Amino acid sequence: DIAIEHLDKCIDSSTDLDMLDCLSVAYLNKAYIRAKQNNIKEAKDLISLSRRISVKINDRLTMAEIYKVKGMIEFAENNFEKAEKYYIKSIHSNKKCGNYCNVAEAAIELGKLYNTLGKKLEAKQLFFAAYEFYESTGVNTMLNEVKEYLELN
Repeated sequence: DIAIEHLDKCIDSSTDLDMLDCLSVAYLNKAYIRAKQNNIKEAKDLISLSRRISVKINDRLTMAEIYKVKGMIEFAENNFEKAEKYYIKSIHSNKKCGNYCNVAEAAIELGKLYNTLGKKLEAKQLFFAAYEFYESTGVNTMLNEVKEYLELN
């Protein structure tokens, strides 16, 4: 997997150069990929490394994304209440940081969870909010994904 190879190089370089902010983000991105691949054990280990570094350097933006990935991990393990709490925390933290692209990403993940739980109206509202954000910013690649989720509801 080429993305993992690049992230491993980034981790090595960031470690060598003591660039903790880059190291934390690299671990976060690798955890995200592993969570998407359903490699939950490795995702947990990586997100823990990212979290430790982010807390140490007070990186609130990365922490907001860590909450999203932790939500994905909990969702994969059918811990729906924990997943919901992490997604909501990610949305709130990203709003505080002014990172609305990440708010939209976390909203999609929370919408997927609500779909699973049969909360169709809540899911549709989250998908629509993400759709509006992506449409207003011209992020067409995400628009198609969100359209699919809207069509399911």
